[in-house]
Amino acid sequence: MPYFARELDFDGNSFWIILMGITSFIHELAFVDLPAEVVHQSKRCLLDLLGVAFAGSRTDLSRIARRFAVTQMGAGAQPSRILFDGRIASPAGAAFAGASTIDALDAHDGHSLTKGHAGAALLPALLALADGDAKIDGRAFLTCLVIGYEIATRAGIALHASVPDYHTSGAWNAIGCAAMTVRLLRLDARQTLHALGIAEYHGPRSQMMRCIDHPTMVKDGSGWGAFAGVSAGYLAADGSPARLP
Repeated sequence: MPYFARELDFDGNSFWIILMGITSFIHELAFVDLPAEVVHQSKRCLLDLLGVAFAGSRTDLSRIARRFAVTQMGAGAQPSRILFDGRIASPAGAAFAGASTIDALDAHDGHSLTKGHAGAALLPALLALADGDAKIDGRAFLTCLVIGYEIATRAGIALHASVPDYHTSGAWNAIGCAAMTVRLLRLDARQTLHALGIAEYHGPRSQMMRCIDHPTMVKDGSGWGAFAGVSAGYLAADGSPARLP
């Protein structure tokens, strides 16, 4: 039985078996486990997102979000630089600003089964974490990114199956951001599940069709999804609980 799974009160229930698999995947996946095509695709997504972020940083939406992060989401004891800006905010604030910047242009990667976008939130969250306390090399960075995509995509499919309305990507890419956060903060299995639960609860289930019918700067909720996901990890690290089954 995997190390992280042993920390849970396993009683043979099938739902706990799923939770064991999730925590083990988040904390135990290694770069050597990744197929070559997955590594290649993760690099493609990374480069694509950086290109969109660079272009998006020229928009008014990005300018407003970055200023908001600097003035309202202060760095405190754990500063992270804001993507294509250089100013600092908290890790959650830098994630919010970066995700809002990428989300400013509808050019980033998407997934048909989720009806939305994972990478717009994942990359800025991972960059913010890596620039803060979590110092990691390139292989560890790509491994975390793959974990984020896998968790976010599966969460998106599950969330869309749970309700009839079309909600924004922030609702489920928040969970992928939380998964990366708990891995880099080295949280235990129970803290990991609390963080995922907090992210799922606070991820913005905004009404996507309202933004499509009446476009504004609210976009796809990825800025707030990144903020919720990173915040969930830090909250769980400090002992904040979410309801577990």
